[in-house]
Amino acid sequence: MRLLNSRTGEMRHFISYAEIPAYAILSHTWGEDEVTFQDWLTLPRSEVRKMKGFQKIDYCCQQAVKDGLEWTWVDTCCIDKTSSAELTESINSMFRWYKSAAVCYAYLPDVPKDLDKEEIEEELANSRWFTRGWTLQELIAPSTVVFYSAGWQQIGTKAELSSCIAAITGIEETYLDAANIDRASVAQRMSWASRRQTSRDEDIAYCLLGIFDVNMPLIYGEGPKAFQRLQEEIMKAYPEDHTLFAWGKVVTQFSKHAQGENQLNGLEPLSLREKSRQDDDEDDEDEDEDDESLLGFLAQSPHDFKQSGKFICYREAKKFFRRWDFPLTAPTIVGRTTRLDLPLVGATPPFAVCRLDESLPIFRLRRVSIVVLVCGRQDEVFKYVTIPLLICTGGFYGRTREVVVNELISTPSVHYDLLGRWRSQIVVERQPRYRPSAGDIILRRFVTHVPCATSIAIDEVDVSIDDGVIKARSPPQPGHIVCLTFEYSKMAGFGLAIARMDRVDEGGGDLGSLHFSLMTVDVERDEKRAKEWSEAEQARYDRQLEKDKEPEHREVVEVKGDESDGDDVGHEYTNYGSGGQYIEKGGRRTDSPERKGGIFGNRHHHHGGKRDRLRSWASSAITAATTTTTAVLPLRPTPPRPSSSSSSFTRARSRSPRPQPPWARPRFRDGRQAYYYLWDNWKTAPHRHAMAYPSDTWEMTSETAAAEAAEASRAVVPASEAANSPYYEPDPTVPTVRIVAERMYIDNDRSQPVDIIDIVIRAPGEPLPGRPAPPPSSSALLNGVPTVNVQAPAE
Repeated sequence: MRLLNSRTGEMRHFISYAEIPAYAILSHTWGEDEVTFQDWLTLPRSEVRKMKGFQKIDYCCQQAVKDGLEWTWVDTCCIDKTSSAELTESINSMFRWYKSAAVCYAYLPDVPKDLDKEEIEEELANSRWFTRGWTLQELIAPSTVVFYSAGWQQIGTKAELSSCIAAITGIEETYLDAANIDRASVAQRMSWASRRQTSRDEDIAYCLLGIFDVNMPLIYGEGPKAFQRLQEEIMKAYPEDHTLFAWGKVVTQFSKHAQGENQLNGLEPLSLREKSRQDDDEDDEDEDEDDESLLGFLAQSPHDFKQSGKFICYREAKKFFRRWDFPLTAPTIVGRTTRLDLPLVGATPPFAVCRLDESLPIFRLRRVSIVVLVCGRQDEVFKYVTIPLLICTGGFYGRTREVVVNELISTPSVHYDLLGRWRSQIVVERQPRYRPSAGDIILRRFVTHVPCATSIAIDEVDVSIDDGVIKARSPPQPGHIVCLTFEYSKMAGFGLAIARMDRVDEGGGDLGSLHFSLMTVDVERDEKRAKEWSEAEQARYDRQLEKDKEPEHREVVEVKGDESDGDDVGHEYTNYGSGGQYIEKGGRRTDSPERKGGIFGNRHHHHGGKRDRLRSWASSAITAATTTTTAVLPLRPTPPRPSSSSSSFTRARSRSPRPQPPWARPRFRDGRQAYYYLWDNWKTAPHRHAMAYPSDTWEMTSETAAAEAAEASRAVVPASEAANSPYYEPDPTVPTVRIVAERMYIDNDRSQPVDIIDIVIRAPGEPLPGRPAPPPSSSALLNGVPTVNVQAPAE
């Protein structure tokens, strides 16, 4: 540390802190023509005295002599700023130097002299000294601060003006003493700097090193990254102080929450709720102009903590962080993401309304959860700070500038043990604003009773369901685009395939219409239904086969005679006239009752013709064999045998192929295989609809799906057996679906079309939105996560 002799102007370097004598220190704001370290050493004293910055150095030295201090320190001439190493050491040590000084002289040249007591507060509030970043630690660190106005006229000390200073700076009088600064939360200390400025962007972070008692290297030129590095160091030094994340606009209700079921279901247009007076702030500059840009968990500047001056740590925070049954991990920064363990709860409704883009002025829904910080504001009760987090692709989260503080999550209803049971590891990352491009599919609404599990997509698109967009990376072509899968389990669920039907115009001015295909998947149920259907069809087929085998003409001939006459003696034949076949009673099958050297003599073929021929054949057989014959004649003539080019009497009865059920499809090993089947066969899916533009709606329920299945079943099932047919039963896994597709254009340019779609999927059996039976509350959409109703109470 270099000190300046108050009497002689000699500059001396003290290496050890133990050797440093008592000294006075100067606090001021920089101006033009300041005296630097090189000026003090190289220029003649007469030249130095002519510089504008010399006068305050002279005032400081004279006052130090009056106060009996031989040494003084002035930052303009006691630091060699050409040495980066010395500059880094000085900035990291500056809070300690001011704290160790015997007295600090604060020079405010813009405050006029000879002020009355009534005018002091107003003039001090207008002083530039209270707006600079470096002067914050120069106010807090020294135990004694004396203020001087223009002409070096004393105004008063920090102790005498403490109430006035607290009103100007927003710093509680208790914390104006550096001995008590450790009791202030991180958010409170940040709020002290929220209205201060520095000449360089990096200095707004470097001037706070001493306030938070952290150290880090200086890298001028890094810009806002310096403040990010500062917060990382603070997070390491104070891992249990969640007020570091409690920055933004403080509201009692999240302004982007969807307003009721009608907005979710598409019965009302999406819009932001009107702001209440309680949430209005005098500073409109806090409004998030970049509405679709999601922020990370760390602030961008101390200005974000302007409304966080009353946030303190929860008094039982140590019990939350130091429980033996679930040890928490310290917050960490990995790339642009912040990973930390925090209590996470669901919101009712679980959606936020966000404005898309000026080029495409629409609103859309984004899923939202609420994270609870273990800090808050002490009013009548301790109210926790909650932050709405919008869910992004990959399970990451992004936040807006709003922090919510109200009675919904407060003590004593919410305590540290309950917060511990809610805890979850979350990853928060800054998300850039989405810019629509031609060919994109934007999900304005995506409301389902079961979350989308996975997606199968072509290489030309990026699917981000949580972000609400299917982005085209190249000009879209006809064919399938994406297949979304919704899984109840690995063996059950349903798939929704989206494709383009028509050929794209070569100029790119138009897109093909969208086509939606839906297929339910229940491997175990399909196996059961297939087995039942197979048994039922087999029984029906067997009954029909037995019916077809009943003879239309039956003739029994019993032959007795000398066995030497032939081997046909003692055999009985039955003739089925319709088929022209003979079945021998002894077990052999023959096409005709012919035998060589037998009772018939020469070869004789019986054609099953008219009745007189049958009687002639029987009479001749009896006479030749001198035997007794019994013939059973038919009651009706035998129909003529159908003509055939074959000379053989044998005709195999042709069997028609067994009919297949309308829902018949390949057997699937698991749900994943079924979804790939839908991906490849989206054109023949059980339920499908091609959208017509500029706007079209497709609605489907389990009843309409059952009607479609029944209509298809009539082609294969007789009406008499319809009641007992297993595939007349409604499919219990078909969800209630409502899809709306609309064609819009970026900046009203027809060469840049995009598709805006609403997908509302309810549980099987639930009615469509707007139908007589109301849908259940959207709190049912969240499973296993505690929910908080964020809707404002009815007035």
